[in-house]
Amino acid sequence: MWSLLPLLLFLSSSLLAATTIAYDLWYTECASNTNYTRGGAFQANLDALLSSLPAAAAASYGFADNFTGAAPDQAYGLAQCRGDVNASTCLACLDGAARHMAATCPGQKDAMLIYDECLLRHSNASFLGAADASVRFCAWNPQNATQPEEFRTRLGALMGNLTARAAFASPRMFAAGKAAVSPFANVYGMAQCTRDLADDDCNRCLDGVVAFIPNCCDGKQGGRVIARSCSIRFEVYSFYDALGAQEAMSPAAAPVPGGGPTNGSGHSVDGNTVHEDEEDMRSSESLLYDLSTLRAATDNFSEENKLGEGGFGPVYKGTLQDGQDIAVKRLSATSQQGQVEMKNEVVLLAKLQHRNLVWTHWSRGSVQPLLEGCPDEGLRAQEVLRCIHVALLCVQEDPHDRPSMASVVVMLNSRSITLPAPAAPAYAVPGRAVTASENPPRRMSLGRQGPMAAAREPSINEASVSELHPR
Repeated sequence: MWSLLPLLLFLSSSLLAATTIAYDLWYTECASNTNYTRGGAFQANLDALLSSLPAAAAASYGFADNFTGAAPDQAYGLAQCRGDVNASTCLACLDGAARHMAATCPGQKDAMLIYDECLLRHSNASFLGAADASVRFCAWNPQNATQPEEFRTRLGALMGNLTARAAFASPRMFAAGKAAVSPFANVYGMAQCTRDLADDDCNRCLDGVVAFIPNCCDGKQGGRVIARSCSIRFEVYSFYDALGAQEAMSPAAAPVPGGGPTNGSGHSVDGNTVHEDEEDMRSSESLLYDLSTLRAATDNFSEENKLGEGGFGPVYKGTLQDGQDIAVKRLSATSQQGQVEMKNEVVLLAKLQHRNLVWTHWSRGSVQPLLEGCPDEGLRAQEVLRCIHVALLCVQEDPHDRPSMASVVVMLNSRSITLPAPAAPAYAVPGRAVTASENPPRRMSLGRQGPMAAAREPSINEASVSELHPR
């Protein structure tokens, strides 16, 4: 019996080793000018933060950001996985990153590790919600692309579409896809932002890294460009999980325990469910102007009104008859954009009006921007969030869902009461009311996980009346 013990120990250690997966580390950044004292308050806060972020991100569609401690020893952190990886891979990658962080950047308050499947960043200063589009790293496939001119054209169109989709139409700020270069060859691309960013900041960041492709990997079969807040990659082979990517780009909300029935994909099958793509496309019809109106607004696309030129064509300044200033993009013949792509972009641009910033951030779970200017103490931040929560309950579209004034007083004076998830406010334009089964769990600093409201014409609020006494 004793002679079998070394063999059993050997087999056990071999099995443990087999379960350890090595993830490719692409970029390391250690700020050597910001050191912390070992055993001090900052290290304690950092250790607590790094131990909690991987599991929080894996449980929240691959993203979590948070901060721990009090000034001047606060530690801020962000963990994110590539949009197409599953929860177990996400957790394993981030766990490994958290373990290796101290060894890779020992004693550094500001550090970042970027792997193929995940990234982990921490600092002693708040960086959450602040875009950093400066290119930090690039790599390329040494093989040259065949048909280089056609490859550049197709790659430019693909990355332009992925940029727009990641920034404006993907709940996880991730997009992946392919384009045909020839009947026998494709180019595959991916674009992703950290989900603490605003939509337009993500768009600007991705525009910047895409514009860097000629400096890095022009004419190559593959390449990647990495900034702190975003990254892109392209190859002549599929390097992402197609099903995972499709799920990541789907606007479906996360199912809520005890919510309405769902189908196999997690989409609500409630009778009031609206298909967002169809709604967006229908609503885009009202956003279109005829060519003669645009010619008149831009003085027949005069050079004096030309603002600049992008990958799909020049952009002109214009003024409508009612005096409203507009920007007009005139597609070039080689842009490869058709009517569907144009309508998608019109809808996306229309959503940039940001009429309901609080609801937008809250419904996506990215509440950090709402706390700017708030005192750093965690308790005060929680109080602010609770007040915002109560305020959103008070402006829900259906007046019957709004709490009475007596209930509001109780909510504000008692932390023991669990607040219900708010529905969309009455003036969420463009948008619609979100059913209870569509509302994701509201948690602090879990990033973009909520549904994207489908655009429609605003309805007149004829039901609610302000009353001067408690209901």
